[in-house]
Amino acid sequence: MEMTLAGNELERCSFAFRDGGKEFVNVLEKRQSAFGTLNIYFGKLGKAFKCDNLQRLLKLDVFEKLKLHSLDEKECAILPFSAQVNGLDYDVDAHLFEPEDFESVNIVAKDLNLRLILDNSNNFNEVVNSVLDRVAASGKVERLTLATHYIEFPSDAFPYREIDDLTPFTRALVTAIINNPKLSYLDLSSMYWHMDWAPHVKEIFEALEAHEEIRTLKISQYRYNDPNYSWLKQLLSRNRKIAVVGDWNERLSYGSSVDKLYALNGLYCGSADLKQDAASSRPLLVVTSLIEKALRNFQHISLLLADHSDILCEFLNDVELEALVAVPSVPEETLAPATVPTESKHHGTSKRSSKTSSSRAAKRAARGTK
Repeated sequence: MEMTLAGNELERCSFAFRDGGKEFVNVLEKRQSAFGTLNIYFGKLGKAFKCDNLQRLLKLDVFEKLKLHSLDEKECAILPFSAQVNGLDYDVDAHLFEPEDFESVNIVAKDLNLRLILDNSNNFNEVVNSVLDRVAASGKVERLTLATHYIEFPSDAFPYREIDDLTPFTRALVTAIINNPKLSYLDLSSMYWHMDWAPHVKEIFEALEAHEEIRTLKISQYRYNDPNYSWLKQLLSRNRKIAVVGDWNERLSYGSSVDKLYALNGLYCGSADLKQDAASSRPLLVVTSLIEKALRNFQHISLLLADHSDILCEFLNDVELEALVAVPSVPEETLAPATVPTESKHHGTSKRSSKTSSSRAAKRAARGTK
């Protein structure tokens, strides 16, 4: 089930419960089954809930996922971070908070999509880092999307401002990556507008090298900081299961050397997956992979055979060695002229020895007669 409670800014209309949402929350508190997804979006036109009822709503344990847009009261705006949900999609008015406001936050959501709406205050660096600290403390996050947006477009009155020192941010992000061992998806593609973190991509790549569950890293272009793509190639060489994609989910690949790494990693993952197939079908799948994917590449052949050496042994056991090393029979008449039987050799030698011994004996006998 999915429900959307929203105003329409284009039509300049809004929606609000007459009782401030009290009865709506009362019904939800009695609900025994999961609700699904609740999407609350009102923009600047008004709000459906009074703050106390919204607080009750955000403490319920009935939603699979919450989608929330810019709650403008601090007492309510902090609560979604600790909501008892599997997924949280939240536009956060980060300018409402101080870093210490997040100390009591306990993130439960496994799928976390946070868009941090910033103003020009001096503490937004600390606020972003405080959010990442809570992500790190969670240890349960499996999908993480982080984005930053300004509260309004830059202008003379509201000048564009970037975070100058990203070292604390990078450290907080790396800690969040390491402390969430089931993290499979990380999207940072909408961070670069306000953070020149490209020089720090190497540190992020290094944090992902030994991460066993990560499958997708989404980032914006960073080539000017890594002209030889050495950071990317090192990541792909050390983590065979990850794919690095760009803004449009296209795989980042710069040249044949990176393409070859992706090809090898694809075979590596596919070969590992073959081990999970039924025993009856695996031999055929291994042979098909060997012929169609790996036959012209020694590295690919060795990888495939190393993973499936049991299949190779079964093939060898089923083959009669006599059929592989067939020795044709040779007619006896062909062998006769070139071969002398052992016994004949010995017999001839005995005759010569006898004749020699008899001759010597005769000579001795003749000398004795004289």
